[in-house]
Amino acid sequence: MKMKYLKIAVLSYGLLIVLSAKSQTSDDRMIENLNSAWAKIMGEQLSAQDVVDKAAQGNVDAMFELGICYRRGNRGVQADQSQAAFWLKKAADKGHAQAQYYIASYYLNGEGGLQIDTLKAYKYYTMSAEQDDEYAMAELSGLWAVHGISDSAEKALMWNIKCADFFKEKGDQSMASIYEYEAFLKYEGYTGVPKDGDLALHYLKRSISHDFNDVFGMAYNSIGELYLEGRRMPKDEKMAIEYFEKAHKRGCGLGTGNLGEIYYKRGDYDKAFPLLKEASENIFFPSPKAMRLLSYCYKYGRGTDVNMAEWEKWIGEAAAHKDLNAMELMKLNN
Repeated sequence: MKMKYLKIAVLSYGLLIVLSAKSQTSDDRMIENLNSAWAKIMGEQLSAQDVVDKAAQGNVDAMFELGICYRRGNRGVQADQSQAAFWLKKAADKGHAQAQYYIASYYLNGEGGLQIDTLKAYKYYTMSAEQDDEYAMAELSGLWAVHGISDSAEKALMWNIKCADFFKEKGDQSMASIYEYEAFLKYEGYTGVPKDGDLALHYLKRSISHDFNDVFGMAYNSIGELYLEGRRMPKDEKMAIEYFEKAHKRGCGLGTGNLGEIYYKRGDYDKAFPLLKEASENIFFPSPKAMRLLSYCYKYGRGTDVNMAEWEKWIGEAAAHKDLNAMELMKLNN
């Protein structure tokens, strides 16, 4: 049982979990920055016009504060994304780390009247990250895989590890687990980083050290596969089942499918069928191999009644999800 389906899941994992988590973090951060900015304004008894004047005079903090107020559009300042981009870029070009982070997001998403420019987004994220802005580091760790715009895969990995260490020290274990698992995938060679089995295993083990924070059980599934294949772990089906069960309980369709496959190969179809069905219907990480094995269950009445319509449905789904054996069967049947 190879890890060939894991590569398919990497992009979905990054986009769905990491980027959504970072997006929420960014929203929370914007509110914090707005409150901080307005506290400075009120603390100095300045009106919004006073802040505009200070920004116009070249005060970098005022530029940033004004940009955040325009971005959010409250506290007496009307929302204006073009004005937000204007003032945030001015602050960014004067070296303000958080402004660099925000203007990078404007370039990445084409906001505030700016054209989408991933290279400029990368430039500003890098400037911010080099000033130890952890949110910019987080963006840089994913930009290579999603947009292919890093100086090198190794540099993306560097930011990835910095994020893992930052969130671990901060005590945000769920985010640390995500970045640790990303580091494992990169050291496995999925994004151009030279393979390093020892470091891959190190970060994989780190990602499950947080236990329940392993998002969707992907790390548990990966360890189960290592035990099953005897790679970097002693070959041990019992331990593989233990980790696949942990992945299954956390909603990992790939882990559920691997567990179902073991029971299927043992001929224990009553246990295999519900697991294969669940793995095939998993919303986030459906298992193509589980779809194929499920189709066999329906075709031959293994763990369920014979149902040729369901056989045709699931062998077709398996082929659509790039299961090679299913694709060959579909060619033979056509």
